[in-house]
Amino acid sequence: MSDRMVVTITVPSWALEIPAVAALLQDDPPEDMIPNPDGTTDLFQSEAPWGEWPALESLLITAGIAFDRHSDGKYEYDPETRFFRPAAADVPVCDATVLTLANGEPVVALATFKTLAQAGPLTVDAITQALGIPALSVAAWGQAHAPIPIHP
Repeated sequence: MSDRMVVTITVPSWALEIPAVAALLQDDPPEDMIPNPDGTTDLFQSEAPWGEWPALESLLITAGIAFDRHSDGKYEYDPETRFFRPAAADVPVCDATVLTLANGEPVVALATFKTLAQAGPLTVDAITQALGIPALSVAAWGQAHAPIPIHP
């Protein structure tokens, strides 16, 4: 039996209007949906197996929709965030899972710091790139890829 953990998936709010996403969320509804001022929505489950939402994550990947999934830690499982961004014209697909603190801040291994320090200046950009964290947030990606223009 899998451990049940809290999961929050952040998606562009317009993705909730896509028929396949709406149907999945009707069949497997989130406990809460929190719209954010940046044009994203947080989908929340408190009892997700292993802190993942496989059906939703798979559908979003297949549909080419960016998301962040934050899974809370429990017992011997550390919190983590999965970043997914589909490939674009000049940007390869990003699908990275990063260990985090409880607040979602990435944890960087000492070995990563040592490797980066030997390669050159230790910058935030170098660290996020080494961890595989995408340059665009879900909100920025959602605004750039919305099916209809979004006017703030």
